[in-house]
Amino acid sequence: WWRDDPQLTDDPWVVFISPPYRFFTERSEEMLTMISHAIDRAPIGSMIAVEATKEFDFDTLPCPDLWDVRSYPPAVVALLVVTPEIRPAAAEGSQSS
Repeated sequence: WWRDDPQLTDDPWVVFISPPYRFFTERSEEMLTMISHAIDRAPIGSMIAVEATKEFDFDTLPCPDLWDVRSYPPAVVALLVVTPEIRPAAAEGSQSS
């Protein structure tokens, strides 16, 4: 649904991205594109949460130093609050992949 650019509220969102874990290895480019798109579209103040396993390289996320990464075995959860400063860096990250 995210490809259709739905018109959603301007209030901050909570976006929880938790597909089958194998998507982060089998479809990593698509997953990273979806995460970058969520960061770009989410209103300022939104929270993005990505759940994967330790096999996923969380350093490949857009703006990797800004995520709060927490381990809850077997899951690893990365949290990001969308700020104006993140948007240009996230766009650069999605273009370099």
